[in-house]
Amino acid sequence: MQNFDRIVVIQHGRLVDDGSPQEFARRPGIYRDVLQRQERRLAAAHD
Repeated sequence: MQNFDRIVVIQHGRLVDDGSPQEFARRPGIYRDVLQRQERRLAAAHD
């Protein structure tokens, strides 16, 4: 998803968030949490 131009989050049929992957990575939320977990896994794999 980091290569996407835009991410749109729809919850219960309503638009709840919209932005670039870079914007989502800077704000608290599920997207940033997933990125941080991936980074930790990659770092652990390289140790």
